[in-house]
Amino acid sequence: MQWGTFNVYFTSPMGSGTTQTFQMSVGAHAHFGILPILAIVLGFAVDHYQVRGTRRTVVTWFYIAGQWLPPATVLGIAMGYGMVAISAYLWGLLLFVAVATMAWTAYSDA
Repeated sequence: MQWGTFNVYFTSPMGSGTTQTFQMSVGAHAHFGILPILAIVLGFAVDHYQVRGTRRTVVTWFYIAGQWLPPATVLGIAMGYGMVAISAYLWGLLLFVAVATMAWTAYSDA
């Protein structure tokens, strides 16, 4: 998650991004590799720990936003809408909250 946050900064108008190709490929490192695997593991963990109610809603929807909106943000940056870059930090925060909530659930149930 920290690597993705750094990449968003690098490609944003605040950073020193260099090429359009690099900007388009930033989201692929996590979106197509790590996040789908984590989604499967998180899905099994939610069922295994029988997460219900608000906690399940937070884990599910924050994770979905954290998985799908960062690549859209990077695409927006590459298309010239640099001001959407700041929203990537929000999506990263939502992803962190989802994973931290599930980690806390697993820790407290153990």
